[in-house]
Amino acid sequence: MIAICEDLERDTAPLREVIRQSRPDWIISPVFDTGTGIDRWSGRRARDHATGGATTIIATPAALTRLERPGDTEITVGLITLPSGLAMPLTIAAADCGRGVAPTMDLPR
Repeated sequence: MIAICEDLERDTAPLREVIRQSRPDWIISPVFDTGTGIDRWSGRRARDHATGGATTIIATPAALTRLERPGDTEITVGLITLPSGLAMPLTIAAADCGRGVAPTMDLPR
């Protein structure tokens, strides 16, 4: 399921009801913001919507700007939130940025 930024931002009603009724496995949300860190609004809302259900939410900036500093080996390109409430960054190797390479994530075992 795809949810727009505004859907994710709301902490009640529409998205929560859609999640409850349809029980999607995954929700992907392009976020119109400069980042999707764990402590930013998008991370908090993704955690709120995912926790206690069976839905995994991926939030990623809709227009990602490559912010690389000398020595960076990875660039964070989004955030994945598991139904347990655990949130982890999605990263891509700095050398692969812009090459159409999928981000990686280390899921807990």
